[in-house]
Amino acid sequence: MAWIKMRTDLIGDPRVIQLSSQLRLDEVTVIGHLYAFWAWADSHIVADGSSDGHAIGVTPEWLDAHLRCPGFSQAMIDVEWVTFKSGGGITIPDFDVHMSESAKTRGLASERKRRQRAGVTQVSRKSCDKSVTRGDKIREDNIKPPYNPPRTGGVNVPAAFAEWWAAYPKKVGKQAAIRAWRRIKGKPPITAMLEKLAEQIESEEWTKEGGKYILNPTTYLSQGRWEDEVPTYAKPTNPYEGIKWETTI
Repeated sequence: MAWIKMRTDLIGDPRVIQLSSQLRLDEVTVIGHLYAFWAWADSHIVADGSSDGHAIGVTPEWLDAHLRCPGFSQAMIDVEWVTFKSGGGITIPDFDVHMSESAKTRGLASERKRRQRAGVTQVSRKSCDKSVTRGDKIREDNIKPPYNPPRTGGVNVPAAFAEWWAAYPKKVGKQAAIRAWRRIKGKPPITAMLEKLAEQIESEEWTKEGGKYILNPTTYLSQGRWEDEVPTYAKPTNPYEGIKWETTI
């Protein structure tokens, strides 16, 4: 029987909270969509030899329609749970860590050990079997649960990113954008990025329909869109320019 891993504390994950806010859905509904997505991924995503998993031909539009959740793909990009290639193709980072057969085997082993520890601590001294020695009981009583460091939602903000963020016209998914900024290798000087951004902000593509087509910051950075050429449109000519009109009475 096929199965997938889901954490019991998933509902409080900062990324789930961000998805809930961005999609305007409650966290329980978001987790339902995530379950449907991961169940699909478990059947169709293929590992490439690294820790990531891929499927060709999948587009954000298809995934939104498949899950009946408009905007789901973009929200997943913003929290860095998926990436898409232009022209089709989806990648799930660290797929092998969480969804592969070896990861499931590790998960089962961890769950068995957890249940064994829970069973040991529930045995009282009075009902303890005589075959358990005093030394064994002392060791069992001293078992401590593994330490899980607290999760932190925020990250430090690089100075150059702060300057770029202040200039970018669409302020959504800041934490994901910071992580995307850190992953960029060989990015140009901040002055060059701001100059290109200023051109793009004034372009017809970004100004039409009230800025409807401005990219989310994470998408802009992840795809290196500062390298896009800003199209120039020739001013329409007046076919009657230069003609002198005479009126006779």
